[in-house]
Amino acid sequence: MEQIKKILFSPPVLHKGKRWNLVVFATLPTGTTLRLKTCGGINRGNTTEEKEKKAAAFLKKFKPERDLFTGVNNDSYQAKLDYYIKQYIENHKYFWKPRTRDTYLPILRRFNKWCKKNKILVKLLSDDQANLFMSEAVGSLHRTTHNLYKTSLQTFYKTFRKRDNPFETVIKFAECKTPQRAFSNLELNRVLNYFHEKDPQLFLFAYFILFTFLRVEETRTLRVGDIDFNENIIRLRFENSKTNRNRFHALTPDILDHMDQIRKSALNFYVFGSNGEPGATMRGRNHFGELARKLLDECGFDSHYSLYSFRHTGAILLYKQCHDVRIVQQAMQHTNYGTTEKYLRN
Repeated sequence: MEQIKKILFSPPVLHKGKRWNLVVFATLPTGTTLRLKTCGGINRGNTTEEKEKKAAAFLKKFKPERDLFTGVNNDSYQAKLDYYIKQYIENHKYFWKPRTRDTYLPILRRFNKWCKKNKILVKLLSDDQANLFMSEAVGSLHRTTHNLYKTSLQTFYKTFRKRDNPFETVIKFAECKTPQRAFSNLELNRVLNYFHEKDPQLFLFAYFILFTFLRVEETRTLRVGDIDFNENIIRLRFENSKTNRNRFHALTPDILDHMDQIRKSALNFYVFGSNGEPGATMRGRNHFGELARKLLDECGFDSHYSLYSFRHTGAILLYKQCHDVRIVQQAMQHTNYGTTEKYLRN
């Protein structure tokens, strides 16, 4: 490939450590120098003498443009990128939560598709190309999403290119998070009636957040089996909990009156299925947020209002009943008293 022909390679140096490798420094046309290494089967030797013989044989036939950049099993550069992504996912799948995996996978797939389209070798990605990807693929998205792409791909590159990480040069934007506002009683009734008219499932979703104090993602991943109708509680499993621990949330009469269909559903079904009712597959990650934003716009609410506003509103409604911040803190499962006070600032 033309991209490889423009690279200047240093003579290979045999590095004898815990694992033996041939180390080569490659200078890209942009001036960036990469430290690349390959073992070429040297470590299959059981003794030092055997490794020396294998290293000498490998050095005789070593060609950096062939041995450093060909794909897995001599496939194309595309196979190499697919291999890196597959290995990265395989190495992290036991440590990632489902929502973490759902965040990383689309980003890696989009990056993979862009590299294939532009015929860019994953090991040779330059700082300029990393910024070009961010400009073309992420430029129109929100700055928070931009930062998520930067962090995700920077972490991905650390697994096989620890020096000269191309995504370290990508700018990180300051995130000006919009504080969420609570609804007044009149606004709450108007919004809930409009949600019920346009999308009954979204209405129930907002109702759950309002009266159970679950977060948006925790509500989306809720299964019918997580609800105990005998005790009138929700058992939130740690893998779906933002706080990484099992939690219990009470069900109030307000929410129980709208759960007849959920009671009759299979325990392994998601409460908010993709077909508009409890089902085997849940709604997409952004479905409810985007739909709520659209309907709130139609109701005349600005960006200070979102699905999270229902959680803020629920906290204020509870405080008006009990006038005790500690009770609100316990209901919202906050470990920090100050966090609960922020919800009550309105």
